[in-house]
Amino acid sequence: RCNEAAGYRHTSAGLPAASAVSYAAPVDRFVPSRYRPLPESPSTHREEPLLPRVAYVAGTFALYFFSQWASLKATAAIGQNTGLWPAAAVGLVLILGAPSGTRTAVAIATLLANLGAHLVLPALSGWPLIVGVMSRLAAEWGGALFVARVLGDHPSLERPDSFLKFAAAICLVVTPVTAILSAVLQSSGPSSNLLADFAHGYVPEVIMLLTLGPAVWVMRDAVARARRTDGVELAKGAGTLLVLAALAALAVFQPPVTDITLPISLIVIPLLLFIAYRFGVGATSWGSIIIMGVLVAFTARGIGPFAATRAPGLPRFVGVELYVGAFAVPMVLLAAVLAELQESAARFQSFLDTAASPMLAVDVGRRIVGFSPAADQMFRRSAGVALHVGMDPLGPRIGSPEAMQRRAEGWERSLAGHEDVAILEPDPDTRFEMRYQPMRNARGEVVGAIATATDLLRRKRDEAESARLNRLEAIGRLAGGIVHDVNNLMTIVLGQVFTLRSTVGRVAGTDAPLREIETTVERTKRLAAQLLAFSRAQPMEPIVTELRAEIERTLDMLRRVLEDHAVLDPEYGSERWRIAIDRGQFEQLLLNLVTNARDAMPRGGRVRLTTAHVAIATEAAVQDLAAGEYATLEICDSGIGMTDEQLRRIFDPFYSTKGARGYGLGLATVHAIMRRAGGAVTVRSAPGEGTTFCLWFPRSHAPLTVQTITTVSDDPRSMPAGQVVVCEDEPAIRRVVSRMLRSCGLQVIECASADEAMRELARNGADIDLLISDIVMPGMSGVELMRTARQLRPGIPVMLMSGYAEGLFEDDTEAQPDAVLSKPFRGEELLAQVRGLLDRRP
Repeated sequence: RCNEAAGYRHTSAGLPAASAVSYAAPVDRFVPSRYRPLPESPSTHREEPLLPRVAYVAGTFALYFFSQWASLKATAAIGQNTGLWPAAAVGLVLILGAPSGTRTAVAIATLLANLGAHLVLPALSGWPLIVGVMSRLAAEWGGALFVARVLGDHPSLERPDSFLKFAAAICLVVTPVTAILSAVLQSSGPSSNLLADFAHGYVPEVIMLLTLGPAVWVMRDAVARARRTDGVELAKGAGTLLVLAALAALAVFQPPVTDITLPISLIVIPLLLFIAYRFGVGATSWGSIIIMGVLVAFTARGIGPFAATRAPGLPRFVGVELYVGAFAVPMVLLAAVLAELQESAARFQSFLDTAASPMLAVDVGRRIVGFSPAADQMFRRSAGVALHVGMDPLGPRIGSPEAMQRRAEGWERSLAGHEDVAILEPDPDTRFEMRYQPMRNARGEVVGAIATATDLLRRKRDEAESARLNRLEAIGRLAGGIVHDVNNLMTIVLGQVFTLRSTVGRVAGTDAPLREIETTVERTKRLAAQLLAFSRAQPMEPIVTELRAEIERTLDMLRRVLEDHAVLDPEYGSERWRIAIDRGQFEQLLLNLVTNARDAMPRGGRVRLTTAHVAIATEAAVQDLAAGEYATLEICDSGIGMTDEQLRRIFDPFYSTKGARGYGLGLATVHAIMRRAGGAVTVRSAPGEGTTFCLWFPRSHAPLTVQTITTVSDDPRSMPAGQVVVCEDEPAIRRVVSRMLRSCGLQVIECASADEAMRELARNGADIDLLISDIVMPGMSGVELMRTARQLRPGIPVMLMSGYAEGLFEDDTEAQPDAVLSKPFRGEELLAQVRGLLDRRP
């Protein structure tokens, strides 16, 4: 409508190629892939490959030629015009269903086939032949264009509205025009009767188009249908049609009853009803064509109830057509209606199957017509009864007599056209809100009711979980900010330690205090890492490794944690499954859990590490884990255990069973890490029976990650010469970093903001060998500075310092720094990274 209002004319032939590109390209660039149009279906207007189009044109010629030849052959054999014109339906439907760009070629194929059939069996000659052939071309081509205008280029005759429009177009427009043309052409004869000639042209063509048309339409998609349909179903359909042909053949031999011939409909119509219900429009059309063919064949031999039939002014075969058409066309329409009803019922059931809540639909007789899997589960759990279509939902007893009475009132009110809401508690652990609503048809009449149940207890749990997650998210953002500031401060401390060590050298008594400072900073760094892992802000670098190999790599560290306090006992399963996990976070998992096990055994004991391999069939088996294969690791201690209250809060942040000795972040961090890895952590414990934590790692089928370690000497004397820009908004960090770089002979330009760094790059860009920048800064971030700097000076090495950087360049493959240094860092780490970047200069 907008295009038409703007002056653009709509055409069913589609836009030109250039216009299509100009329209599609901008939209496709901004529309997310999950909202883009689906691939075109076989019935969509599109350009098909050359070979199928050529095959379609050739098939049209062959089918039309055979149809016209058979009609002319029957006329020659009988000695008069039979009134059977199958070629009319074949030509119109094949032209209408022609692939894109081949409609003209298909029309020409029908013209040549018509002319060829008349040349093989010369029924006409001279100008009547030319007029007849051209009139048929105009009727079929023009009729196809008109139907396409009404229904679209590729209508579906398997829908009742489309079939009715097709029938209206054929009966009211297409066939009357051709019949009038035929009557006018025959009006010059001495015994011509305009009305009889019109009926002779109108009636047979309408019957043929409405019975043979859908059958030919089905043939067009026969290959595609065969691919999508089960072979057993195809065999059943073919067998049914053969039975129909046999019954039709037998029906013409039935003996007369007094003076009335036994109606053939008593035999074939019930079978056609079954075909319409079971196999749809195409099979019903073909069944009608089979009946007509059998009747015509026997009638031509003077056999059967129609052998002596005469219609005034019409050939005797028109009586066969009228008889078959009288029940065939309604049967085809019935098949279309039934197909749409079945499709509508399938859509309704599909909606119910995807509903998460219990839903139940009944008809006006309160018989179930559909239900969701959740409703079936609810009835199985509460009443021990499985639902099925046709049963009364009040049949199974659920809850008290009062609850049953309230349910009955809800159904009664909804079937009377009113909504109703009831709170039902069939047992102490179940509380539902039942909402009853009437279902109405297009006329507004009540045709049933639907009930939806909402689990109030589950909704309360979900709301509590949502509130908990919101609190955790807020705590996570706060933790990220705290970690950023703590890392900045610890970077200053490590920088000063580096300066002191470089200044005082190896003076006796100074090395131990400096190492103690570094050790304290490392402990602070680990605590900050726990905060980041808990807040899900710590960047992950997962690798594919074997669970057993990772455990063995950490055993020495875990034994040092336990010291002589407990015995560490690893037990491995037979399979060596692979998992994808961040190696540092895996160490953190085991360190936190083993430390907790040690603290839970004040008198010593045993810590057992056990691996296993589990396949989960349903999502409800373990927490919210998806169905699949998992490698598990159990950490079991023989400690004091935990109470049920402690177990309920064990993963809450800042909750600790150690009193003032615990931070309350260890298990919250474990829970967060496992969630980020796609797994889960479960726990079982009882007072005096110890505690067992189980880590669930999704199995990985990717190849093992091969890691290479590059060692770089941190000797300051090996530092190459160069000029470095240091951009850091924190003055103390900027001074410490600059001092460490200058101690190695580098020229350093200090910048307090990204704007200052950009000015220096614009002024001395050619002489600058390295850009070092913090990531989080006021105004322009370090990532934005990196992008702009590379535009001013392509190829400049960039190193970013990160105290807390969540997802700033994870998804941007074009904006990756040459190196990232996580705060807090030691001076030796900084110099090693700088030396590696300067050594790679061209």
